[in-house]
Amino acid sequence: MLAYLFWHRPLPGVDRSAYESALMRFHESVRDEPADVLVSSTCHRLDRIPWLVVSDGGAGGDEPGYEDWYLVRDSAALDRLNEAAINARHRSFHDDAAALAGAGAGGLYSLVEFPGGRDPARVADGDSESVWLSKPPRVSYSEFMSDLAALVPPGAQVWQRRLVLGPAPEFCVELPGQTRAELPGTSLVRIRRCVIT
Repeated sequence: MLAYLFWHRPLPGVDRSAYESALMRFHESVRDEPADVLVSSTCHRLDRIPWLVVSDGGAGGDEPGYEDWYLVRDSAALDRLNEAAINARHRSFHDDAAALAGAGAGGLYSLVEFPGGRDPARVADGDSESVWLSKPPRVSYSEFMSDLAALVPPGAQVWQRRLVLGPAPEFCVELPGQTRAELPGTSLVRIRRCVIT
């Protein structure tokens, strides 16, 4: 399972409800794609996006924003999703949301299979927390993954970056509901989020 993540903020002065409405219309439209293109999509409102900093005097990393998750089965489906997002059926919804968007960055992550993980076809519902972290230097991946597996609570999902498309950390641990967890790694960033669609 792969997840294309897109972090973004509206342009300065854009009304939040108008932006969220445009995002919801796009997600509702693209969800009509068959499962060989898109497994599911979710958009979260985040309390901050530390790695999305605009250098032209715009928003800093502590500003709120949004995180879209597009789950696909494989890299071939990612190509089909990219084409579908701007085809005739979805183009107007895509363009409406894009016209209101400011800064954005993306990343490609794959699901790490740990015992007790949630159904990968769905990202966390409702209010939740994601923890972003990096493997410490000079620690092997096998050692780090073993430490992580021992500390990840039941119902959590672990995602690992597959391509460096932006500055986000290498790992994301999605914690269910109000769950908290002490996790290994460096540069831990905890982000509160809620689903808008």
